[in-house]
Amino acid sequence: MPPLTAQNLSSHRRGYVDGVWGQVHYREAGEGDPFVLIHQVPWSSVQYHQVMAPLAAAGLRVIALDSPGCGMSDPADGYKTAEEFADNIARALDGLGLDRVAITGHHTGALLAPCFAASHPDRVSALVIDNAPLWTAAERIEKQALTGSDTAIKADGSHFTDRWKRVRKGGDPDWSDESVQAAVLSFYNNGVHAEHAYWAAFRYDLIAALPKIACPTLLLAGVKVQLYSHAAKISAIRPDFEYAELEGGVAMKQERPDYWAEPVIAFLKAQASGLGFRAGARTTG
Repeated sequence: MPPLTAQNLSSHRRGYVDGVWGQVHYREAGEGDPFVLIHQVPWSSVQYHQVMAPLAAAGLRVIALDSPGCGMSDPADGYKTAEEFADNIARALDGLGLDRVAITGHHTGALLAPCFAASHPDRVSALVIDNAPLWTAAERIEKQALTGSDTAIKADGSHFTDRWKRVRKGGDPDWSDESVQAAVLSFYNNGVHAEHAYWAAFRYDLIAALPKIACPTLLLAGVKVQLYSHAAKISAIRPDFEYAELEGGVAMKQERPDYWAEPVIAFLKAQASGLGFRAGARTTG
């Protein structure tokens, strides 16, 4: 994977728009129908820096937002609900002059993106749910107890190596050293403010929200992702959602961007043409 350098990221237009709690930073590439990307916590829009190129090459205007308190976006003024985070997305789209968009999110972002689709249905043309957690009420309570990550700085710098070992042990084994570094730096750069996004996501009831989603929707399921089985549970509630299964883990967007983008592009183009999704029920290989 190419390194995360200024030169490597220079193809992205970058800017700020006003959000609910201050400025929202975004990365943008391409021209065409708008496609908004919501990262997982505690990452930032840099999670999508590799996959933006094939999406833009397919004729999409790709916009990756930094969630409040992540990347270079201002933090929320305290703990907020997922619906309030969705309102922040709406405000950012207002600033970008966008009325209606396709949207995707990954992991915790895959809770915020469906929340936006459910709470702002007139603004969403299509939704891609990328390995979302479908937690029960009891599981959400358990997850809430896990917030409050230790971001304390140690004088000898060992907090970096400790976090590196933790990511290597529990993260996607397909991640390059460059991706692990991005994960570690994102964790410490975003600090305590990322907890606001965790707080919102871990309390969001996706099970209750699924019947409210009215737009065409694609489910992505990575067979090496810990949440792989959750896509089948979502499909049981919404059998009308399209489904694409990918051979890989959470590293696909960084390490195999063209492979991840293929079913997404096919789905979005199908919605634009009105022909229906043509990538097949399962995409593997």
